[in-house]
Amino acid sequence: MPITGLPSFSAGILTAAQLNSIVTALETKFAGQIVSGDISWPLVAGGNINMAQYQLLNVSKFWNAYNAAERAAGTTLQNLLDSVSSDGGGIVLLPGNTTETVVSTGISIPASVHLVGDGFSSVLQMHASASAAMVTFGTTAHNSGLINLRLAGSTSVNQLFVDLNSNDFARIHGCFWDTHGTSAFIKVRAGAVGTSIFGNHFVGNGDTNTQDMILLEACTDTRIINNEFDEWTSAAITATPVSTAVSNTIVAANRLRRTATTSTAMTATGAFNFSNSNAVASAGLLVVDNSITGGGAGLRGIYCDDFDDVIVGSNQINANTTEPAMLFRSCARLSVVGNKVVNSLGDGIVIGLTNGTEAAATQDICVGFVVGGNQVYCHSATADDGAALIIACGGATPIDGVVAGNRLQTTNCNSFQVWFVTAAEINMVVAGNWSVSRNSGKKGFASYTDGGTTNTGNIGGSAASYWFTMVGNTIPGAVSGTDYTHDATDKTIVQDNNI
Repeated sequence: MPITGLPSFSAGILTAAQLNSIVTALETKFAGQIVSGDISWPLVAGGNINMAQYQLLNVSKFWNAYNAAERAAGTTLQNLLDSVSSDGGGIVLLPGNTTETVVSTGISIPASVHLVGDGFSSVLQMHASASAAMVTFGTTAHNSGLINLRLAGSTSVNQLFVDLNSNDFARIHGCFWDTHGTSAFIKVRAGAVGTSIFGNHFVGNGDTNTQDMILLEACTDTRIINNEFDEWTSAAITATPVSTAVSNTIVAANRLRRTATTSTAMTATGAFNFSNSNAVASAGLLVVDNSITGGGAGLRGIYCDDFDDVIVGSNQINANTTEPAMLFRSCARLSVVGNKVVNSLGDGIVIGLTNGTEAAATQDICVGFVVGGNQVYCHSATADDGAALIIACGGATPIDGVVAGNRLQTTNCNSFQVWFVTAAEINMVVAGNWSVSRNSGKKGFASYTDGGTTNTGNIGGSAASYWFTMVGNTIPGAVSGTDYTHDATDKTIVQDNNI
């Protein structure tokens, strides 16, 4: 609006009165007479704006980032997420020192939207209902994510935190997860592709509830990397294919820890539990550079059943259970390389059994395995438990593998054991291993006709076909259950071993 009261000028020298009238008109205008019409929006700054340590307050949008804490009255978080997606995508910011209680129906992250926080004080609080997941990534929610938030639950609500359902390339990065009932923190299902779970910190109750922190039911190209898992109950990561494969999964550089005060026994699973009980064809599993430590009864490291093309390498596992620290069943083309495994109460690495400690164990053969360069130490005080390595033969499928360059040590048990040697063909190379029991009455190598009870099984002879080579091993004590028979069906070679 124009400034009123300005004088009119004519040729000549300005007078003091004229100049004073100009000042008076300006003072009057700036003393409460500037109205909205005097300013044209949006303002366009022609240079830098110096805020002189002042703040920008009540900003609902900055660039393409929307502030969930400053949204318009009556606008729900879901309204805001959907609006951002319809605009082509962007960031919805949940600022620090802000708690957003999720409604009972949950929220759905749409396509190309990332809900981002400022860290631990940016809280998504679980609703008090068990009717819906807290956060859902739906079938079209591609290229979306949760970043740098705290997701807080309730022990009284057994509800899923995050449900990834058929979406592609979800990103769940840098979040803190705590307080739960029995449902998983994250479920990946219905063929979700390219999920990345990176740099999160999961904290469980360490109680008697059955809970998997991450549950994979159907997915491809999932990456679970550099996360921390504390006080899980059933398993930190479980993969149980339901009707569609869990394929091409990487689990790497994660740190898992339980304290000595927790006591939940996990006899059926491991901290990593890859259990394909439905026999859905699943392949491509890489488990590397993880650390699994802690006290508490029943702490097992890795369980893997009926996944093919599996590599388990460079992991450190300190187990405390009469169950095997690492147990593999029916895994074709399995590589177990470069791991350090310690089990205080039971076996170290077991291949081909439901349970390495049971005499009547069910045989489930792994074909085409490599066990190489591992360090395994077992300290059970029981003379018939705590083997460093058990390989179970048997059934119609031949045992087929290589055991090389391992350091295997036990306190009171035969260190390296092969079971059911008369039941199936054996094609195996055993070379360059150091295998010893600290009990002078036990052996570095022993073979059995049954599941670890009768140490009289010869590898060699006419009971089955053997292509067995044991060369260049250090196995103090005795080599039990091998002979030097060579005939048309038997190619057993045992030589140059330090016994």
